[in-house]
Amino acid sequence: MAAIQSMPPGSSAGLDGIRPLHLRQLTSKINAEAGVSLLTALTALCRRAISGRIPDPARNAFFGASLIAIRKKQGGLRPIAIGSSYRRLASKLVVKRMATSLASQLAPTQLGVGTPLGCETAVHAVRSYVSSHYCSDQVLVKLDLSNAFNSVKREAVLTQVGRRFPAAMPLIRQAYAQPTPLFVADKVIWSCRGVQQGDPLGPLLFALAIDPIIQNLHSPLGLWYLDDGTLAGTADSVSTDIATLVPALQRIGLKVNSQKCEATFLHGNEVMDETFPELPDARITPLSTLSLLGAPICAESLPEALDTASQDTKRMIERVDGIGSHAALFFLSRYASVPRCTYLMRAAPTYLAPQDLLNIDEAMRSAISLTCNIALTDKSWIQASLPTRLGGIGVRRMEDVALPAYISSLSATRDLIRLINGRAGDDGSAQLAPALTAFSDLYPTLDDTDFNANTQIPQRKLDEAASRCRLDTLLQDSNQVHRAHLLAAAEPHTGAWLDALPVEKLGLLLPDEAVRVGVAMRLGAPVCLPHRCKCGSTADSLGHHHLSCCRDPGRLPRHAAINDILRRGLAAAGVPALLEPRGLDRGDGRRPDGVTLTPFSIGRSLLWDATCTNTFGATHVTDCAISPGAAARAAEQRKRTR
Repeated sequence: MAAIQSMPPGSSAGLDGIRPLHLRQLTSKINAEAGVSLLTALTALCRRAISGRIPDPARNAFFGASLIAIRKKQGGLRPIAIGSSYRRLASKLVVKRMATSLASQLAPTQLGVGTPLGCETAVHAVRSYVSSHYCSDQVLVKLDLSNAFNSVKREAVLTQVGRRFPAAMPLIRQAYAQPTPLFVADKVIWSCRGVQQGDPLGPLLFALAIDPIIQNLHSPLGLWYLDDGTLAGTADSVSTDIATLVPALQRIGLKVNSQKCEATFLHGNEVMDETFPELPDARITPLSTLSLLGAPICAESLPEALDTASQDTKRMIERVDGIGSHAALFFLSRYASVPRCTYLMRAAPTYLAPQDLLNIDEAMRSAISLTCNIALTDKSWIQASLPTRLGGIGVRRMEDVALPAYISSLSATRDLIRLINGRAGDDGSAQLAPALTAFSDLYPTLDDTDFNANTQIPQRKLDEAASRCRLDTLLQDSNQVHRAHLLAAAEPHTGAWLDALPVEKLGLLLPDEAVRVGVAMRLGAPVCLPHRCKCGSTADSLGHHHLSCCRDPGRLPRHAAINDILRRGLAAAGVPALLEPRGLDRGDGRRPDGVTLTPFSIGRSLLWDATCTNTFGATHVTDCAISPGAAARAAEQRKRTR
């Protein structure tokens, strides 16, 4: 069941059309005995597959796959094999045990399998090495293997599995010892080499195949993320390793693509073919533009990386135009800007390029203003960028998240960086210390004992502390009305509508005008122009007057909506209810809002009476500026008294 739950629900189906989402739904608790029976049958099937007892007539169907090709950004195609969900389920069970057992053997040279935060660790380790050997006679070489997953010889894979984890041999031998069919439309391609990209076992099997080769290299710095290798040291040591590496990889079917390899000399340019004759077509990359696994190494290349992120964010903003305010707001808060750039902010010190971060944030600010049709002041934008649990709308700012993300990543990977750089450099402290200092300067009121270089600091903890500091600053600079709305917006569940998936068929998609008013009221932004209400009072631009105006047409629908939600909730629980029952009097000539028709508890019916109080009313705003929910508690007490 855990393996089924871990499979992404959006994964595609194999030849049989069964998706992981189907298995998740069919084995859920709502299917009772039928779900348990299916889970038992799937367990038996996985045991049969793991023990290598899939019948020969069914082998091609079980281990075959649909083949699709995805275009690479740099050109070319990446073939992805979509195997049966049953085969992937069995592979997941095996790979979990293999990765747990073999991770310590592969690390710290191979970071692509069984190593949490392996990609970030590789970037931090290389940055530490470069900073420790700046302007020295060291050279750093990035290696690229051509079509690696599809080219590695299966004999090498099976040999390593047999030596290092024989318990998995029955399944892997049945999957890869003989050719398997890959189906493309009405054609069949027989796969005779390599591991399938799409097989959960694929990365681990590839890492095992090359591990004996890369473990025998002697450069001071040598790390791999699957088929992306990085070597650093003196020119002689790196050249010796490359001379050993190239023929060794060729023996297991792999070829170094010298055209995609890069060399960076930490003291200046060199002639490539004289230094590394095995890489005649490799290019020399200046240290100022060096990047690794999509993250810049030096601060000079941060603007270029952030400019790419900015263009990506603006492109996403353009594509949400016209899809409706609610859907656009949901998309922007979860997929644009910060969510899209989290890896970049964790792997690189983007906080050192504040102007580039500001450009992305300003693009998001303009997008939110346009999407919700509201004018965001500086204070409103700061509140909007807070998490929803603290009164924001969840559209985070890059400048707020950059430091917590980078500090958290560095502190979490220090032990592994120390293993990688044992002889070659530090453990990342040289980068962590200035980041912690910058964080302390931004938020001087935080207790430094909670965030120091000697402990692992979760990003959520850092971000929570920083967000609360910004909320406290907003509260201190606010008048009573704005303080009341800040405290009310930070109460639990007030932002639940922002987290709901905007699905129209489920009744969860709000009209554009409702989104505009809801966001503006939450952020204290102008809702309308100041005007004279028909009740005779003056309505301000924040729209607070209409929450309690006796002549406002929205009071009755709002009251009716609350009672309808209660009635439908009771009906869903099998308890029918009646609204505004006749024959009941609460003592002042008015009827309660509803009552259950059948006993709710201990033979008695449930009675309820609902009301909406105005947090910003003249008689409530003072109390609400001190304690959130004060108006509601006072109204509740009045209801109980009646």
